[in-house]
Formats: sequence, structure tokens, C-alpha cells
Amino acid sequence: FIIGSKWIIKMKCMSRNNIIQKTLVSRFNNDTYSPKRYKTTWKSGWRIVGGKNIFFRSRWEANYARYLQLLTETGVIKAWEHEPHLFVFDKSKTNLKAYLPDFKIINNDNSVEYHEVKGWFDERSMAKINGMKKYYPAQKLLIISNDWFLENAKTLKNTIKEWEC
Repeated sequence: FIIGSKWIIKMKCMSRNNIIQKTLVSRFNNDTYSPKRYKTTWKSGWRIVGGKNIFFRSRWEANYARYLQLLTETGVIKAWEHEPHLFVFDKSKTNLKAYLPDFKIINNDNSVEYHEVKGWFDERSMAKINGMKKYYPAQKLLIISNDWFLENAKTLKNTIKEWEC
């Protein structure tokens, strides 16, 4: 197995973190960050929502994105983004150092809020939410729980054609 000498020299000059970061950026840009799963389960998979191919961690996340797209198309909200902002907890004394909310919502008045889709809570989930309250108290964070889906799924599955049951 032979690799070109230029590549070896270049790799020696780069730190391990730089190599990992460059690899992840390349995979994301090439749409190969996560393997495409055409027969997705509740866990995760690629779906097209609003003309964008997005990797969702759950069927509920994908359905909620479809709901947000409907709100955008009907003018109820200005826009939404999936996992666009990482909140870092620099001063945290726990192992939890950051939190990535599921959705960023931009309202028509340009105010911003974040939505987290949660079917169940464990200790780590609660720590993330508590970290947001402590380190970013000005940010509005809404939790979209299984109650929201129970209340809205029947109506939305008839309204949104791609809705996954």
C-alpha cells in the first residue's frame, strides 16, 4: 500500500484535531457525514424537507420539521433551521460541555427561539436543558414532547402528505 509522498508530508504537519475537523467538514459538504438509510426506522435517516436533504435523528424530528415547513409556507413563522447552533457551556463543571438544540425558529418579528423534540428524558437530557437555563437564560427553549405529537398527529397526518406514522 503506497501513498504519495506529498500526502504523507502534509499529514505530518497537521495535528490530529485538524485532520478530524477537515474530514468531518468534507463529509458534511459531500453529503456523506452519515450513511444514507433508505428504509429508515424511528431512530434516524435522511429525509427531504423544504427542498433540503437533512439527516434527522428520529421520525419525530422529521415530522416536526415538516410541521415547521408548513408554518413557514403559510406565513406563521419566517424560517426554521435544523441543528444550526451549538451552545457551549464553558464554565460547566460536569462532563456536559455543549448542547445542540434540534431546531432554530425565526419568528415573523425576527425573534428567535429553539425547539427540542423529546420523547423521553434521561439524566443527560435534563442536564442539557438545565445548562441552557443556567448559561443562556435569555434564549427561549421549547420542549416538544410526546404530548404534542399525541395532540397533533391525527390532524397533521391528514394535512402533511409525507407525515410518518
